Amino acid sequence: YDKVISMKKVNNVPSNELALLASSGTLTITPNNRTSAVLTNHVVTLVLNETKKIACKMPNIQPLGAWVESVFSKLRASNVEPFSSLALIGNNELVSYWVRAMHFDSIKGYVTQSMAIELLITAIRDGKVAIPKLVALYAFDEKPPLYQALFDAISEQSELREVSPLNNRSKWFKVSTQDAHDQLDTVARWASNIVENEPTKTIAIISPDLKKSKKAILKSLNNVFEPQWILPESGVYTAPYDVSL
Repeated sequence: YDKVISMKKVNNVPSNELALLASSGTLTITPNNRTSAVLTNHVVTLVLNETKKIACKMPNIQPLGAWVESVFSKLRASNVEPFSSLALIGNNELVSYWVRAMHFDSIKGYVTQSMAIELLITAIRDGKVAIPKLVALYAFDEKPPLYQALFDAISEQSELREVSPLNNRSKWFKVSTQDAHDQLDTVARWASNIVENEPTKTIAIISPDLKKSKKAILKSLNNVFEPQWILPESGVYTAPYDVSL
């Protein structure tokens, strides 16, 4: 999608930037799944509106974790060392892995995402990874040293460009609920959905009368995050949240 379009903003992102991300030779990397999904929707919507079509080729927009996993898998399938002798372990399996590692010292052959990124940096610089001619980084407000090292390696092989949404004031949304109980359950589901898609994100739930509502709030959160808490002898679990007055 290389046609020149008029300058306008689509959901706070300039349309010329969205058109760039829609180009076939562009890889766009985002910090997380939610940002990737939202940006993909914006780009596709722009392309369909401009071309007056009902279908288009999906833009190559991927969250960083998924891109690392995809490149790692391709190198492994192509029998490229050291990837051919390693397996990438996901965040969900990481705790289980360390539990097993504490019992069996001989467990080898697994790498975490951070380890995988270190290996990919070397592979990129050795010319083992095919990088698109243009790589765009979208909405990376912070770049840990390891991410920066990866992006530096990519910039040595292709054009690296940063794309950011225009600054805008935060938006407030009102959600109607049937009663106070439904309201708390809605808040708990909302928090759970964000944690699932963005494990590193910090969430604040503010209650106007936390002292009075504390038990009800914890019940809704536990029902969503730890539904087994209601069962007898279900064990003790560390809640993924803190409560402070």
